[in-house]
Amino acid sequence: MQVIAPGIWQWTIGQPEEHTPTRHRAFEPCLDTMATLPAVASCPFDPANCKTKQTKRGLQIEIPLTESDELYGLGLQLKSHRQTGKMKKLAVNSDPVADTGDSHAPVPVIMSTNGWGIFVNSLRYVTFQCASNQKVSTNTKAATAENDIAINTEDLYAQKQLNEKLLVIEVPHVAGVEVMFIGGPDMVNAVKRYNLYSGGGCLPSLWGLGVWYRAFGRFNQNQVMDMAKHLRDRNMPCDVLGLEPGWQTKAYSCSYVWADERFPEPQKLIDDTRAMGYKLNLWEHAFTHPTSPIYDELKDVSGEYEVWKGLVPDFTIDKAFDTFANYHDEQLVSKGITGFKLDECDSSDFVFSDWSFPLLAEFPSGMDGEQYHSLFGNKYMQCIDSTFRKHNF
Repeated sequence: MQVIAPGIWQWTIGQPEEHTPTRHRAFEPCLDTMATLPAVASCPFDPANCKTKQTKRGLQIEIPLTESDELYGLGLQLKSHRQTGKMKKLAVNSDPVADTGDSHAPVPVIMSTNGWGIFVNSLRYVTFQCASNQKVSTNTKAATAENDIAINTEDLYAQKQLNEKLLVIEVPHVAGVEVMFIGGPDMVNAVKRYNLYSGGGCLPSLWGLGVWYRAFGRFNQNQVMDMAKHLRDRNMPCDVLGLEPGWQTKAYSCSYVWADERFPEPQKLIDDTRAMGYKLNLWEHAFTHPTSPIYDELKDVSGEYEVWKGLVPDFTIDKAFDTFANYHDEQLVSKGITGFKLDECDSSDFVFSDWSFPLLAEFPSGMDGEQYHSLFGNKYMQCIDSTFRKHNF
């Protein structure tokens, strides 16, 4: 085990996969800021007290917990915050229907109220069993105090007292993984260390935190301008004005080309709305239609499956990243577009079979669909963000 940042230790198990979240992060750890946090005397866990096992399903890790550990985290979880006593399989999904771990933005990081965190550096759909099960006791004749007969649902399914609390982590399809143990010494500072190790945050512009309004999807240029004037004439606050899919010639999949019949003078629209104090935002997704000017250039750096008859660019490959970014910069951002709604990168393959690429898809980088689902939205964001860093809005 090695120290990789102030208060963070890395435990490398077996042979980790080539593609990981830390390899593809946008920014390096903020080590100087991390050094200003309260010191942590030692790693919160000793790997000698943890267990690993390679199974047919993948890699299993058992980490002992204390009775007082209460667990929180796992990224965006819309149906719960406290994870103690639950099993969560982290899967990217835009339509979570139950508290099972699938979410728009799941993250394999978990925090304890006792002032530590654990980050599993994997793009796989990791499963966390958060003190929800226990191993078979070696004392098979141990007495039990649970003699009462439950007579209602609440009692039947109430969390029972465990003899030994364990955090059991399963990383599928791998022969190794990196696990980061994050010190506190309290929960707030453990969260700070994780955020700073991930590259820190950003200070958004004030207008980005303002009032947003998106025009009706079938509006043409004149109707958009009429609406923009309507809001201003009535002194209604609006900082960002957004256009829905109809601004493009093709939207599912996307061409990224202005639809002449609806928007014959896009530069005038950009300039006029800017003069009225609006920031203009365009809707899109990354699935690229055959009529798009960048389709041919992206074809050999995209996944083997189409989505809505469009390519899925592999943004981990420089050619795909640069082609997509350069086109957006030259044709849209440099002309005054100040933002994009990057949609449909969280998939909905549990509900609609054609909504995104399958888990078994293969990409030129060597990743499969499961890994790329976990990374897709992040790399898409990095690609578009790179265009704005060339300009001052």
